[in-house]
Amino acid sequence: MLGYFLLYGSYETDRGLAAFYARRGYTVHAPGETFPLDRIALPLRLGAGDDQRVFTR
Repeated sequence: MLGYFLLYGSYETDRGLAAFYARRGYTVHAPGETFPLDRIALPLRLGAGDDQRVFTR
């Protein structure tokens, strides 16, 4: 076990849910933006298409 817990998901950009997820403690990434997994020593990034926004915590 890596001892790391990651919550993430995505939604269609035009749904306007950024404030909803931000109020609940998530980081909301820009449309099409990826996020790294380097905190758990994996040399890759996750993301969604340009019409999607990813949220992480």
